[in-house]
Formats: sequence, structure tokens, C-alpha cells
Amino acid sequence: AGMSRVSAAERELEFQEADGKAALWREDICTSQIKRVAGELMHSSQEQFGQRKKELDAMLERVAAYEHFKKTPHQEAQVSMKAKTEEMSHRGQCAALEARQRVGEEMEDIAKRVVVAKEQLVKMR
Repeated sequence: AGMSRVSAAERELEFQEADGKAALWREDICTSQIKRVAGELMHSSQEQFGQRKKELDAMLERVAAYEHFKKTPHQEAQVSMKAKTEEMSHRGQCAALEARQRVGEEMEDIAKRVVVAKEQLVKMR
């Protein structure tokens, strides 16, 4: 009876050992499959990243070109408007100076007329 127990225990041990080896073998297979899938995912992610980066770079280039295209006319318009503003300011200053000179001349003329009118008034008395 003791021998049969020993032999049953040995068979059980051999069965557990075989079962353990099979589990380790399955684990190794799963590990290699996980590594393969992870490598494929990493490669795919890198490709997608590279492709998306190219798309974004192209979009950035288009936006920069559009911004430059839109900015240049505004800069030219600002330069043109500045020149026109300076010209109009100069014209306005010249017109104001001429008006002051006319007013000064008219004031002198009026002062002379007042003097003449006073002289005539004195002569009439």
C-alpha cells in the first residue's frame, strides 16, 4: 500500500510537472505574441505619427504662406496710408498757414480802413 501511494504521488508529481511545463510553454508563446503585437503597434504608431506630422507641417506651411500673402498687402496699404496721411497733414498745415496770413492781411486792411474812416469822420465835423 505504501508503494502504491508513493507511485501515485510520483505520477501526480510528474503530472503537475508536465502541467507546469505546459503552462510555462504557453506563457512563453503568449510573451512572444505580446512582443510581436507590441512591436507591430509601435511600428504602426510611428508610421501614423510620421504621416500626421507631415500633414501638420504641410498645413503649417499653407497657413504661413496664406498669412504672409494676407499680411503683405496690409503692410503695403499701411505704408501708402502713412504717405497719404503725411501729404494731407502737410496740405492742411499749408492751408492753415495761408489762412492765417490772409487773416493777418485782412486785419491790417481793416485797421487801415478804420483809420481812414476816423480821419473822414474828423474832417466831417
